[in-house]
This record gives sequence, C-alpha cells and structure tokens, in this order.
Amino acid sequence: MTKIQTLATEITKEALERSFKFAVDFHLDPKKGQSNRTTGQTRGLGGVMDSFLLGKVVESCVIDILKKLNPHKEYELDFEVHDASDADPDIVKIKENSVARKPKVFVEIKNEGEGDRWVGLTEEQFQTMKKNTIVGSDLEKIFIIYATIKNRQSSNMKTDDLLGVFLKSNLKSRLYDCFSNLNDLYVEISLVLTAKELYDKGTRFEKGYYFYETEIFQECDPKLRDRKGIEKVKSQDGILPRFQYNKSLPYPDRFGDILYKGEIVMYKKENEKSNRMYAYCVTDVEVSNKIIGNFKLKKDHLYEYMPSTVGRNPVLNRNNIWIAKRNVQNVVCKTMFERMKEIADLI
Repeated sequence: MTKIQTLATEITKEALERSFKFAVDFHLDPKKGQSNRTTGQTRGLGGVMDSFLLGKVVESCVIDILKKLNPHKEYELDFEVHDASDADPDIVKIKENSVARKPKVFVEIKNEGEGDRWVGLTEEQFQTMKKNTIVGSDLEKIFIIYATIKNRQSSNMKTDDLLGVFLKSNLKSRLYDCFSNLNDLYVEISLVLTAKELYDKGTRFEKGYYFYETEIFQECDPKLRDRKGIEKVKSQDGILPRFQYNKSLPYPDRFGDILYKGEIVMYKKENEKSNRMYAYCVTDVEVSNKIIGNFKLKKDHLYEYMPSTVGRNPVLNRNNIWIAKRNVQNVVCKTMFERMKEIADLI
C-alpha cells in the first residue's frame, strides 16, 4: 500500500449508521434545545443531521486511517450526547496493550470542502483548546486534521449528501436513486497542521473585517482588451495595484503587496459599483504574496485580477486565525504522511 493510499479510506456502512444514530440521539435528547446556536433559528432533525452527520463520518474515517498507520492502538471518538466544548479533542480515548488512557496529543478533525479558501480556527476555538491539560503550553501538541469526502464516479457534491446516501442505502424507494452509492465514496486526508504553525504563520482576521478571495486570477479572452471602456493603465513595476474590486469594500490590506516577476500590461474598466482590472502577460509571469502564495501566469494570456471578497455578506462575525489553503505547502513543515504517522505514534 502506497503512502497516498494510506491517507484515504472507504466510508463504511457502520460509520454512516453510527453517525446517523448520534444525530438522532442528539435530536431526541430532551436536554438539547432546538435552536441553532449561530442563527438562533429552530432546527429539526434535518438541521441536526447537517450539523453532525458529515463531521462524525469524517472523524470515523480519520480514525481508520490512523489505525492503518499504527494498528497497535485503538482510537476512540466521542459519540456520547453531552455538552461538548472546544476544549475537548475529537479523539477522547486511546487503548494500547488492552489499557485505556487519555490521548497524549490534542486532535481536531475538520471536514474540508472543495471550495474552501482558508483553513484555521476562530480565536475563541484556539484559546479554548490551549486550556486543555493535554496541551499545557506546547502548541505542537495540537494537531488539526482536514479531510475531504470524494466520489470515484462523480463530482456533483449535491448527490454525495450523506443523508441522501443513507436513505438510499436503507430505503427501497426510487426517490433516492439520484444520490450516490455508498461504495463510491471515500475520505482522504487533505492537510494536517499544528496549532504552532497556525499561530506563528497564520493571519489574523478580526470580527468586522472581510472574507477575501484567494484565487485572485481568472483567465479570460485576450480580445477583451479591445472592448469599449477598457483602458491601459500605468502600474508600478513589480507590484500589482492595490485597487478596489468593489467600490464599497477595501483592498485586502492584510495581503500586503502582491509582487510579480516578468512583464505585465495592466488594463482597467470602471463600472458604477465596481472596477475590473486585467493583467496581460507579455512574458511568463510569477506572482507571489506572503499570505495567498504563488501563481504562475502564462505568456500571451489575459487574466482578470480580482482582490475581491467572497459571498453576499463578506463581513466576518468572529475573530479568526487563518492560512490560505492554496498557500499551506509554504507553511507546513512536514508532509501529510509524516504528520499523520507522527499523530498515530504520539497519541
């Protein structure tokens, strides 16, 4: 088995059913309120499923991957319905040589979506985790594991919805035929970092700041330069302009300067509510930024340059410490295999 294969595992029916049962138990527990703690809106069983089913299945698969890396240990997740806290690790107990004990490192397991731009923690989560006795003052004892559900047959994330997959596998009804088959789904580790790496190299995005895009270049037709209203603009050699994509929102000052090597001609089009800026590459161009990483742009290609926000309401409602997902390789000092093996051995 290769290292890459070791970092992926099937989603078993047992894991899906156990996670479904946890969500049902949570929903039926009389001590648990029906309000979503973020929005305050009432949620039914479907809302509870959205909150827990995916996360618990991913946690179960990560445990299976750790077992491959160190089969001499049993790794136990928390499937008890109780008042959970960010101070609690996702792996709550280890059994080694038939003896149960507490874990020696703190593991946080997160589902990573294909469209996620940033990884990290809220400041509140970070501070709460640090209070756990496992951690002490050593941030290298906190590991954050990101894993993704993938489908061998399809890239339609809607048909991979685990509630639909569960219903299809348990009910004989054509209503659920559109959902994926369970045996087509698997979970793969996408990245692993320590809290120290996050704390030392992450970027602070305070409550009230903005959620910014990290994929700031989108290739477009070079003939766009000839359209009405597109004008060539002067720019500083080696530094891309700090311009407002949306006139009501600022340039992402947290990024600092976005640098480039090569020859670029910049173009701009002004609209009533927003600006558009384009970069035409006279040569191959390398773009670099300490926060969002590096980009390679091709000679004779035109790119829209978009230091823009994400979503209809990009204002952040929490303090966050984040690393751009596309820049993780420049931040994390070990490979995913090395880091997962480290967790399996240390825990």
